[in-house]
Amino acid sequence: MYVDLESRIHQYNEEQHQTCAKIEQTSDNQTVIAICTPVMKRVHGKVKHSGEMVFVDSSGNCDRHNSRIFVMLTHSSAGGLPLGIVVTTSESQSTITAGFDLLKSILPEDAFHGRGVNGPQVAMTDDCKSLRQGLHAVYPECSLILCVFHLLQAMWRWLWDAHSGIRKQDRPYLLRLFKSLVYAESLGDLNARQDHLANDEIVRKYPKFRAHVDTVYQRREAWALCLHKELPTRGNVTNNFVESAMRIIKEKVFQRLKAYNVTQAVHFLCTRMEDYYIRRLIDVANNRMANPSQSKYNARDGDVNLDNIVKEGDTSFTVPSASSGRLYVDIFLGTCTCPIGITGGPCKHQSAVTKKFHVESTNFLPTFSPNLRKMYYIIATGRDDIPDDWFASLHNADDQVPSNEHQGDDMMGPSTSSIQDPQIRAIESLGLQRSFDNSFSQRGRRIETSVGDEDLSQKLHNFVDTLTTKLREDGDSFRGPLTKFVRRVENITTDSTLISALVTFGKYSGYAVSKKAKRGNRSGLQTSTQIGVQPTAVSRRKAALGGRRALITGRPVKINQKEHGYAKVQKRGSAVKRGVLPQNPRPASHSLSHCVESNVTLGKRHSAGH
Repeated sequence: MYVDLESRIHQYNEEQHQTCAKIEQTSDNQTVIAICTPVMKRVHGKVKHSGEMVFVDSSGNCDRHNSRIFVMLTHSSAGGLPLGIVVTTSESQSTITAGFDLLKSILPEDAFHGRGVNGPQVAMTDDCKSLRQGLHAVYPECSLILCVFHLLQAMWRWLWDAHSGIRKQDRPYLLRLFKSLVYAESLGDLNARQDHLANDEIVRKYPKFRAHVDTVYQRREAWALCLHKELPTRGNVTNNFVESAMRIIKEKVFQRLKAYNVTQAVHFLCTRMEDYYIRRLIDVANNRMANPSQSKYNARDGDVNLDNIVKEGDTSFTVPSASSGRLYVDIFLGTCTCPIGITGGPCKHQSAVTKKFHVESTNFLPTFSPNLRKMYYIIATGRDDIPDDWFASLHNADDQVPSNEHQGDDMMGPSTSSIQDPQIRAIESLGLQRSFDNSFSQRGRRIETSVGDEDLSQKLHNFVDTLTTKLREDGDSFRGPLTKFVRRVENITTDSTLISALVTFGKYSGYAVSKKAKRGNRSGLQTSTQIGVQPTAVSRRKAALGGRRALITGRPVKINQKEHGYAKVQKRGSAVKRGVLPQNPRPASHSLSHCVESNVTLGKRHSAGH
């Protein structure tokens, strides 16, 4: 298998005309494989965030030999973008070090946005000792920080461990005390909260908990958020990006089916995973996103008064805040003086500035910047011969406003276009680009802005006339469905129920059936061995779905819905009745004398029968 894998990697490198993968055996007979595809190499050179912060996580149980897959990626407005993959046959510190050292040898010269062999400034991982030691050995100048979610999860598991001796009613309180240390606002506040925890009356009852917290507190530089304000974390305190990438690998790349061997797993990572990110980046470049995540940082109506935003300089703005007076936003740096945006993370104040002044920002989608969209297209395709106006606005130049000279070099270098997109109205007749004003949080309100009341009323009349015509021409087919439709409309008594019914009308028609057909006809490895999901994900499911497969979207089919007793068929004699309440047996009497008398009578009847 090693010889075959080495041959496949050599063939892949010849097809790409560059070294994109390597394989090596360590001194203790372990195999390490490093992968950096052409798309990953372009992410290194184009995305600025790759030199600031990366996320690293691993997963196993994806092939029959239980190899470990380590993924390194960075964040962007298009989500997490991969930077490299390491596949190992062991989880030892020496093997992981050899794997990342091998990955380092195939990275481009402008790796990590020009930092090269120095690596990124910050790397976030979970609390895996061998992984952290391996990264530190390869990139000693990189600051290693811990994921807050995994840290609190580990503490919660320790509290629930029987060996800790913590009473059940005290566990939530002790977790809140430790959580207050993680979210301390300053170093002085952190020390004060640590003293408060040490002197707490409930903490004194559990010496083991006090000793465990002291051990974790010695590593506070890795998890205390107040000590990370000088690091370019850009608001990231968890490694959700790499967790999402692992789910993509298991569901989109491996399709929840284990690979036969390491050779097939590497083939899928070099081909299927590459194709997935190419399609994703092209969709983002064209603002063609079907299911974007609803960000809580997008400014909604009423959050920030847009009329009170003042432009102080070319890239600096003053934004009013309901809680802390006035805040200062720098769009060029992507920062805000609020607690969320002070490290460069997205916040609603930056969103309000981009919404009013239509300036480009790398924290929000859909983007207003033709240069940013062009950068994503270059990463996906590798073509740098695209004209400057390829992703520009479709409106005339007279309707456009000049952009800032600093805009556009936030992620990919100096701007080559001096045209900034204005407020764009919906263009229904052109399918080349999606309107920037098509805010995905306002999908339900698009009809109100694009269709007038008179036109909407006329369309409703046309819809009713169509149903009437169908009933008259083909009554046998439409009489039953229209009767059920009218009956359900008559049962609606509130406005909220009516609005919900109108929004979801026709949304789930045939979706589950078509999805099931696609899954049945999909190509690829078909085996009985599958990659399982987390047990907690199974317990959170609302639909009774057998096995440990991933849930499909849409309304669950009726076969997966729990049926109550009163919905079952009840047979009485020769007649069959539906929807009849089941007959419960009569409860037994609590009178001892009555029970004894009944048993004696039953015994006499039994003797008489014999």
